Amino acid sequence: MYVKSIGEYLSAINKEKTSEMKIFFRGQSQDKWYLTPPIFRSKKRKKKEHKIYSQAMTECPQDFANCNNHCEILSTMQHYGIPTRLLDVTKNALVALYFAVVDDKGIVSKNDDGVVYIIGAPKTHIKEYDSDTISILASLPRFSQKEQKRIRKKADEALNDKKREIFNYDSDVHRLLHEIKKEKPQFEPIISPKDVMDNFIFTPKKTNPRIIRQQGAFIIFGLKHKKIRCEKSLIKNAKSKNKIHNAHRPVILNKIKISKKHKKDIYKDLKTCGITQTSLFPELYKYGEFIVNKYKLDEI
Repeated sequence: MYVKSIGEYLSAINKEKTSEMKIFFRGQSQDKWYLTPPIFRSKKRKKKEHKIYSQAMTECPQDFANCNNHCEILSTMQHYGIPTRLLDVTKNALVALYFAVVDDKGIVSKNDDGVVYIIGAPKTHIKEYDSDTISILASLPRFSQKEQKRIRKKADEALNDKKREIFNYDSDVHRLLHEIKKEKPQFEPIISPKDVMDNFIFTPKKTNPRIIRQQGAFIIFGLKHKKIRCEKSLIKNAKSKNKIHNAHRPVILNKIKISKKHKKDIYKDLKTCGITQTSLFPELYKYGEFIVNKYKLDEI
């Protein structure tokens, strides 16, 4: 579906509402990227996830001084562009539209069609940032890829054989439990294999002005699904019966394409609505970038 204006865009958004799930949005300036978090976009990154996590903490400890748990550490890493297993989404449809019309530097991208993904999440898969489920998934970057594969294998076996109690006696799972208890001493020593596998959406702690301005949230990925898929059968059920029968994770309900020919006009209309680079990125360095782009300066 192509849209040429904000009015057409909002009309398309309204058609996707359903009482059975909460709606989130992700805008991208090019319609050719999978909905997968940065750490999984290359084999090398994926293999080195635990080292990337540790190195960031070692080299820049001052930036994580106020982080109380792995979830807050991952959110901070994502903020600074370090690849993580988080994928940015927003609760605000117009914010997503902004990211569909501009590139990484805040300049209108006229060479490619943009896209806004409408993502539906079952209410069971929307968590608080400090929930036990999020603590489990946020602890996974502390483990090597081999260790994660072993945990996934044990989780698969537990779910297939219905012997979930055995899962928590595995040595790797026990280590995961130990990692969680470092930040949550009261954590009950039981990990659900399903929680390790699934993807969930959470709103991070609102200590970051950018998160507040963008009404941001994150999808945190478990060990099974490395990208968000479009489930046509679920879309059909959601629209016809207003129910999700088998959606055990966030899924793409629809994607709206933004014509490259109309990006500039949409950008101007968004500005009128108060959606601009400076409103969404309140940091000084981003304002400096905005000034450079606006006045075409080589130096400030």
